[in-house]
Amino acid sequence: ERMVGGTVEVKGTKKDGHVFPLELSLARWTAKGETFFTAIIRDVTERKLLLEAEAVRKSEARLAEAQQLARLGNWELNVETNELFWSDEIYRIFGLPVEGYGATYEVFLNSVHPDDREFVQQSVNEALYEKKPYNIDHRIIRPDGEERIVHEQCKVTYDVTGRPILMIGTIQDITERKRTEEALKESEAKLQEQKMALEQKNVALKEILEQIGMEKKKIQDDVLANVDKLLLPTLEKMKVQ
Repeated sequence: ERMVGGTVEVKGTKKDGHVFPLELSLARWTAKGETFFTAIIRDVTERKLLLEAEAVRKSEARLAEAQQLARLGNWELNVETNELFWSDEIYRIFGLPVEGYGATYEVFLNSVHPDDREFVQQSVNEALYEKKPYNIDHRIIRPDGEERIVHEQCKVTYDVTGRPILMIGTIQDITERKRTEEALKESEAKLQEQKMALEQKNVALKEILEQIGMEKKKIQDDVLANVDKLLLPTLEKMKVQ
């Protein structure tokens, strides 16, 4: 009774056992004192797929926007085939065109700063074959020569025999954060130097004051020790008068 005059979604099953979505509309009408029902059934598989595709597109768009704001991208490396996937943000981080530029492990290594390349390769091998955590910072060089600093971390998937088959990870551009940290370190170092210089000046000033105090006391002692000699001429004059 509740279905009459409305539309509901139900599931249908094909002869091969495949389950697919259906939309059922049921109407009731009367003729010559008799009640009749009319049902319209539609296969809404295509519409559901379009809706799901649109939902995925929106989700991917939100993810891409979030990654761009965070300057963070995700990647996957098929260890067996050496195929590498980069999200769009990683291309931007590395200063490479998103369209028409295939990501490979060699492209990645060529973008790593030459002085950091051995460290990165060693970290990758240790993650793959020694199961050590892959959580590193290193420098990259963009095609225009700009140097950036990135943070990487990943998780390795192994097959039943323990052989690595997949690496899934992220890269985040932390250049600004690192520069801020370095600026703070330099500022703290300068403050420490100024503090030490001030302490040295205070020590020197204390020594000067102590020296002045000692000299003042010596003068006072000399005066007291020779007071009779200093006053004797004056006393003799007073006697003569």
